[in-house]
Amino acid sequence: MTKDEYLKLLRKEINALTIDEQNQAIEYYSDYFDEAQDDAKVIEELGTPEELAKTIVQKFANTLVNTNDQTQKTGENNQYSTDSQSQESSDSDYSQSVFYEFAASEVRNLAINVGAIEVAVIAGDSYLIESRGISDDMLNVELSDSGNLSITNTRRLNLKFFSHDRKRKIFPRLLITVPAAVNLNRFSVKLGAGNLLARKLNITAVDSEVEVGAGNITLGNLDTGKLNIRCGMGNIGFKGILHGKCNVDCGMGNVKMEILEDKDTYSYDAKVGLGSVEFGDTKKSGFSQVDSSEIKEKHVSINCGLGNVTVKFSKQ
Repeated sequence: MTKDEYLKLLRKEINALTIDEQNQAIEYYSDYFDEAQDDAKVIEELGTPEELAKTIVQKFANTLVNTNDQTQKTGENNQYSTDSQSQESSDSDYSQSVFYEFAASEVRNLAINVGAIEVAVIAGDSYLIESRGISDDMLNVELSDSGNLSITNTRRLNLKFFSHDRKRKIFPRLLITVPAAVNLNRFSVKLGAGNLLARKLNITAVDSEVEVGAGNITLGNLDTGKLNIRCGMGNIGFKGILHGKCNVDCGMGNVKMEILEDKDTYSYDAKVGLGSVEFGDTKKSGFSQVDSSEIKEKHVSINCGLGNVTVKFSKQ
């Protein structure tokens, strides 16, 4: 494997990071290769792109943890809070890092409901919720006795982090780790105007819900029964398998679905306004309606206004 091939694979593995963070990491390791002048030796030292990517993601997730390593337990549910003492008071609320951890066996339902922040969801051994640029009074993480884990904004985020007067570019961000191959009764994701990237999920759920306002959601490897998708002016990307009915409501945004099965096992119906709907090889646009002659167990029902809905099939 050459340097360029290695870095190309590495970028794919760290796509949960922001573009700036990806560029920073790729630039660093590109220089590392150049200085060594021996691609094979560097690759042997760094390990596979997948292994290196885990280290990089963890590094950026913990960038804002107090360098003095002063950690104070603040309450129940395994919550820890750290605050950078070097920041000025105007920045203190946004330099804080909050950390939660829960065992896989404790969680039966997962609900993520956040606003204008960056959210990255990756696979791991347990449930971890780590924040950057979000003070603990802006984030509510709770695990009920019945196993409902909810991650929500407790109040509206202050847009002060966009000010030119700020000395650090700290943007609200969450890193959520979900156990690999986890089984849930219900999985729910609701996003306002931010970005949520979870391309490498491995979740099986009985019931799932995905909703976006003006943001962007990308979900991969979701195996679910009933699925409800609601898209306002944003974008939703879905990749996975359905085992029941899927309702798709799209206003002015874009919904792209890649179903990892044969088209023949699915039926669909659609109502289209000024937008367009593409289901397999069939495309409808501009005030049209499609009624299914046979409603199969796996059925996709689409209601599209001014947006675009695309459903593709690619059997694994």
